[in-house]
This record gives sequence, C-alpha cells and structure tokens, in this order.
Amino acid sequence: MPTALDRFMAKVQPEPNTGCWLWDGALMNSGYGAFRFRGGTHTAHRVSWTLHRGEIPEGDGYHGTCVLHRCDVRCCVNPDHLFLGTNEDNVHDMFAKGRQSRGHHPRGERHSQSRLTRGEVLQIVRRRRAGETGVSVAKDFAVTPSAVGRIMTGRAWSHVTGIPKP
Repeated sequence: MPTALDRFMAKVQPEPNTGCWLWDGALMNSGYGAFRFRGGTHTAHRVSWTLHRGEIPEGDGYHGTCVLHRCDVRCCVNPDHLFLGTNEDNVHDMFAKGRQSRGHHPRGERHSQSRLTRGEVLQIVRRRRAGETGVSVAKDFAVTPSAVGRIMTGRAWSHVTGIPKP
C-alpha cells in the first residue's frame, strides 16, 4: 500500500526553469492544490510542509500558522519554496508582492474563480458592440449569456471595459 508521501509525490510535476513542484492533482476553488490526508481534505502546500518538514505549529489567532509561498505560485508544493508565518505575515507578504491592494478583493484574472482573461473580456465587448448576440458570444467563450450581460452592463469587469457600474 502506498504511503501518503508516495500518493502525494505521484501528483507532483517538477518545473525545471523555476524549481517549482507543480500540483497536478485536484484544485480547490482558491487555486490551491487539494489532497486527502489524515481523514480530511487539506491544501497541498500545507501537506507538503508536513510530509517534508514536519508538523505545522498550531500558532495563535483564527488562522493559526500559515504556510506561505516564496515563489507566489499557488499550485507549487516544493517545500524549499515554502515558509511558515502568521496571518499578519501572509497579509504583509501579499501586499509586498503586489497581489492585492489594501481594502480590495482580487478582480479580473486575479480572482480565483475567473474564467476569462482581460483580452477575452475586451473581445466580448467588441463583438457585442459589433452586433453579435450574447448567446453566440457566450458560447464561443464557454460562459453564460448572463455573464456576457454583466460585462456589457458594467456589473462585471468594469475596471477593464470602462463601462460604468450601474
């Protein structure tokens, strides 16, 4: 029977240029790897730390001890790219690396559930303004017609399209 480390490493793809170990298993909505471990599903980078470096200290506060990425690649599980910190350290790291502005949530391509790129959104706007139907455009971009409607009314992606929010 394979060990947890064997099962884990079977889902790892080393990336030779960066040294990242890219997670090739299931992903959570957040973009982090997901791995069944010790009777539950956990983020793969935290499991990697545990398997390669030992137990993660409990830590103070609601979030406990965080496992942060030096490389800023959510699906990287290389323990050499990971370090431990507090939630405060995680927030400072996020701002220092320009991943999010204070008081704002990720938008556009940086949002974990985004299905479109900035370029695709601009193509959608151009095609709709040229007279194509929302249904036709939505089909080409594998989104719903209501998603196209939200783009065209400024309720989504207004920071890219310049269409004012309602």
